Amino acid sequence: GGGGGAAARGGLLGLFRGGVESVTTRRPTVKNGEAINGGKNDNGNAGEAETKKESEAEAEEEEETIEHTAYQFHEVVNAATNKPIDDPAWMRRVEAAVRVSLAKSAAAHHVALNGPSLNAPRGAPVKTIDPGGTYMRGSPRANAFGILQCLGTQPSFATTAAITRGVCWRLSSEKLERALRTGWSDADRDFAVDVASGLTAEVARMGTFYSTPLLDQPVQTINIAAVSVSAAFESYYRSALNAYLNAAISSSMGSSSSSAGKGGGGGAAAAEAVTRKVLTTAEMFPNMHVQIPTRVMYINGFKLSRQWLAALVDEPSEAARNRGDERAHTSYMLVPALVPGVLMTPISSVLEACNAGHLNPEPLKRRWMRGVAPRSAREIIFGLGLNNLTDWAEERIPPAVCEGKVMRNALGSLVAGVIAGYFSHVPHNLSTMKLLAPDVSYKEHVASMVRSSADRVPSSLSPGVRGAAATALALLVPKGLAIRTTQVIGSFMLLNGISHLLDQR
Repeated sequence: GGGGGAAARGGLLGLFRGGVESVTTRRPTVKNGEAINGGKNDNGNAGEAETKKESEAEAEEEEETIEHTAYQFHEVVNAATNKPIDDPAWMRRVEAAVRVSLAKSAAAHHVALNGPSLNAPRGAPVKTIDPGGTYMRGSPRANAFGILQCLGTQPSFATTAAITRGVCWRLSSEKLERALRTGWSDADRDFAVDVASGLTAEVARMGTFYSTPLLDQPVQTINIAAVSVSAAFESYYRSALNAYLNAAISSSMGSSSSSAGKGGGGGAAAAEAVTRKVLTTAEMFPNMHVQIPTRVMYINGFKLSRQWLAALVDEPSEAARNRGDERAHTSYMLVPALVPGVLMTPISSVLEACNAGHLNPEPLKRRWMRGVAPRSAREIIFGLGLNNLTDWAEERIPPAVCEGKVMRNALGSLVAGVIAGYFSHVPHNLSTMKLLAPDVSYKEHVASMVRSSADRVPSSLSPGVRGAAATALALLVPKGLAIRTTQVIGSFMLLNGISHLLDQR
């Protein structure tokens, strides 16, 4: 029910043109009874009453407030041109036809807009709501509030905001059941009602778990100040973890003299850092005067670019879904999900180059380009996890686990961080190894990862099995995986948690 969300019993429906509306409707209450004519004689006895053969209804118009729910039709369009009807006279005829149709049958879910009264200004006939005629755009996705409670006559709680004038009607559960039973034999008269009741019960059960698809996650309006503060705090955490991660990764290449030799001073410095196992403050937080503003720009870039790209593809993606082309719709939704990672790769490269300053003596202007190819794949995974995957995981946390927004956001960030951290570990390792040893090819870097993993394979296995097992370990459970996953989990929780706490709008 509208206007504060009070309960309405019996299942209520409405139709609106132009937007969702919360309307308080007033309808007459009709009391039926017999009309009796009588009189008194001179003795005061009651005269003979004349009763009509057919009862006549007396209608007392008592206003009863009904808080109802609504169907929403976004706009009425001309299918010939696929453009909204903007002629006021034509729209009045459409509205009149809707009123007439609803008056004839409150149970009509599809309103036929036909007949001479709906002729176009030039006399072209308007057909039905089928392709080729005038139809309600968005009618397959019409919003119905409280409809799941209609058949069971359960209380319906829904609140809407009035933004336009509209047309509404009320449909009781009794009338809906009567309409569903029409046309069935006595043996099967309850079939449609049972099917509809079971379906609505299942939909209501599924509706308790909000399950928007991954690519269709709604884009939230960005609070730049809140995101910037969270990114500034997170930059210290990320820098420290990344420094230890670089040291762990370099152990798989620094232990090899050939890799160290080809890597030049970077390989030697990496080996020395691993030998010490303890990094200094300068090594954990290098170039923070560059890292902090770059990280702030980086995180805001992920959020804002996704928001911009989502608005850019919103109309064509909706058009593709309306015509039933799910493949095209998915292709459009991939743009705001994946492209932000590509756009932020140069900024991420600068951050990585800052972190590797004590391991690679190259100038920053040259160092940032090392390992850019696998880093692009890593950034795509990171952006998908930070934006879509976190919301996706948060929605699927059962209410029994926790209901608070902060805790649900933290758990969603945790799940998304585990997934994104795992799938991004190989691209991250390759980009880091290329950054630390730029003269070594990617093929040799992968070979060094396999050689480093060979120590974890039992020596009792045959050489062929040991080689396959070492390759699997290098790609599935490489060195630094725990640090990388912890880093991504912490980054997601800090970025999403702090920005959420600061953005209380």
